[in-house]
Amino acid sequence: MREIKFRAWDKEIKKMRLPERMKHAISLNFNTGIVEIGNGGDVEFLQYTGLKDKNGKEIYEGDILDGGYVVEWETMEDNEMGFGVGIGFNVHPDIVEDSEVIGNIYENPKLIK
Repeated sequence: MREIKFRAWDKEIKKMRLPERMKHAISLNFNTGIVEIGNGGDVEFLQYTGLKDKNGKEIYEGDILDGGYVVEWETMEDNEMGFGVGIGFNVHPDIVEDSEVIGNIYENPKLIK
């Protein structure tokens, strides 16, 4: 079974944080993943994929793998209900086993090709 873990991008201080270090979460928008926290800043939670790169580093949503490959949560549009339904991450263990995390979309946006 895959371990469920998150990290968080704090938009106010522009720093990646572990959720347990964040205080007083007020609300979560399940469509965007944005949380309004006590200090008024926005935080975006990024889920662990359950996979590790060739060096054993955990791969999270928003990570950039060598070659410019961005790890994203894929959704399927539900036309009848009008909202997206999560179906999983766009990474496959075969792709990851020879890849390396070189950054993420928040701290290293220039790495995206």
